[in-house]
Amino acid sequence: MSTLGRGMMIALAPLLLTIGMASGQGITLNQSGIGHTVSVTQESLGPTKTNQAVITQAGAYHRVDGFLQYGPRNLLTVEQQGENNVIGERADQGRPGSPSYDGTIVIEQSGHGHEVWEADQAGHRNELTIEQRSGGGVSAGNFADVEMQWTTLGRTRGNEATILQTGVGNRVGAKDKGSGLVQVGTGNVATVTQDGNGNHAATRADHALPAGGLHSLPPPPHDPFVQHGVSNSVTIEQDGADVLHFALQKGTKNELTVSQAGDQGTPNVVASTQRGRQNQVSVDQFGEGAFATVRQEPGGSGKARNNTVTVMQHGASGKRAYIAQHGPSNRSVVTQL
Repeated sequence: MSTLGRGMMIALAPLLLTIGMASGQGITLNQSGIGHTVSVTQESLGPTKTNQAVITQAGAYHRVDGFLQYGPRNLLTVEQQGENNVIGERADQGRPGSPSYDGTIVIEQSGHGHEVWEADQAGHRNELTIEQRSGGGVSAGNFADVEMQWTTLGRTRGNEATILQTGVGNRVGAKDKGSGLVQVGTGNVATVTQDGNGNHAATRADHALPAGGLHSLPPPPHDPFVQHGVSNSVTIEQDGADVLHFALQKGTKNELTVSQAGDQGTPNVVASTQRGRQNQVSVDQFGEGAFATVRQEPGGSGKARNNTVTVMQHGASGKRAYIAQHGPSNRSVVTQL
């Protein structure tokens, strides 16, 4: 049984439900069982009109196959419980000519095998939160891919994305395809927290990582985990035997902070590249066999300069750090304890 706003009740078999509404409308939808699909479109026609959509799905193989919200201060909340539920493509707030600002997307998935394939926001001061919590020792973790957050031209305050994953075998980005997280513009903030074991951020094949010596990292097919612009920041926290496969920042005054804690018999790995000037990378790794590769190199705006790298590795043996910096007035500090 499904419930729509304004007290309407409808019976819903496992098929596609499409909802389109004009400005200032609210939707509440509850689904349980197996294999339901929903698509939502809401458009705001004025600065004081806001839209809200709350979608709850319990069971397995449900899909939110598209949600589109245009205008200011929109709210979308999706809660999926069970296993193998999906937030599909074309999941957007904002579009060219009709940006979103002060919008909020909250996606909460509990269980395992869930996937978020897209949660775009185009505009400024938008917030995205994805929480994926898998219980026990289930190896079929969850997957999140934030295709794009794009800051409106001329705005100094960007968008904010927060991803939390708990359990085993979770992924942020590049499950055969996908970006992981792309933010473009000024003042964007990204925070990724993975609590568990065997989790990966910006996943790509392990053979693409350098095996030893100073290597030029080959570009991944989709540049997973990317920020373009000025004064953007990424904070990544991983607890377990985890991997940050690739993070790329292009521009000026960008910051990357990575913390990896725990030793589950598999080394923690970090690989990152920054292109531009006045950028900072800070890596803190605990456990045996920690491996960090950091490159700071010229970007499209000219030479690399005034960049900083700080790497601290804790562990009895097997620690490796490779730093490559191009241009003048750069600084790097590596501490192995």
